[in-house]
Amino acid sequence: MAFSNLPAAIPCCCPTLFFLAGGLAAAGYGLKEYRLVKKIEDTPTSKIRSAAVGLVEIKGRARCKDILASPVSGVKCAYYHVSAEYLHRSKNSDNWITFYSDSSSKQFYMEDDTGKMLLDPAGGQVSIKPDFSSSGNLSGKALFGLIDIKQLDKKVLDFLEANPTIKAAFQQHSGTTIRVYEYYIEDGDELYALGTAEPIPGASSAIGNENLLLHKGRGEGYMLVSDSQESRIVGSRKTTALISLGAGLLMAAAGLLGVLLSLSVLAL
Repeated sequence: MAFSNLPAAIPCCCPTLFFLAGGLAAAGYGLKEYRLVKKIEDTPTSKIRSAAVGLVEIKGRARCKDILASPVSGVKCAYYHVSAEYLHRSKNSDNWITFYSDSSSKQFYMEDDTGKMLLDPAGGQVSIKPDFSSSGNLSGKALFGLIDIKQLDKKVLDFLEANPTIKAAFQQHSGTTIRVYEYYIEDGDELYALGTAEPIPGASSAIGNENLLLHKGRGEGYMLVSDSQESRIVGSRKTTALISLGAGLLMAAAGLLGVLLSLSVLAL
């Protein structure tokens, strides 16, 4: 194809290029999830007292280091995460778009019958079931206040009143349906964790495992905390990985084929 035809080829190839890029992104996500599944399957579960430096898999109970309060429900916990989405309607589909997200960054302990270890959730995946959810309108009114509609839970409204900056973010979507999710880890909750154990700088405990911190390692390190059993984690993530990988490769192949066909037609 002559170089003079390249400008004309760009608009023609754009849709298929987006398809190709989306496929590669989906395949990349699937491959990343599959690598995590293999790490979970290949890493034996350690008792906390016998955990050593490196990739570690442990199971136990959460123990608070600093007692936190979940922002919406006010429950005492070791970790929390809050997210809010609004419903975006278009001609072709309706989509939920996240506009607010906040997580605690405090470290907490995991404990089993042999000891305890400090855990840092920052930068890792905390995959736990929601403890509270609410959906509705911010004001509870529609059509200039003439019609009553479902309003967000009072706990959400009280949370917003106590946090004017966050309330302003919610008010930007006051005319739409909003849903709020709150997740938290309470003291004593059973957890699974996979991460990198490294010595805590300056720690001087006589017990070796209390001198270690479980966190997301450098580079492509892993850090996963979940309230599900290991078998369920492996099953659900393997399914997600295979679907994303397969669909992504098909999309990428279709996109690449479309690009090649577009270029060949323009070259004629």
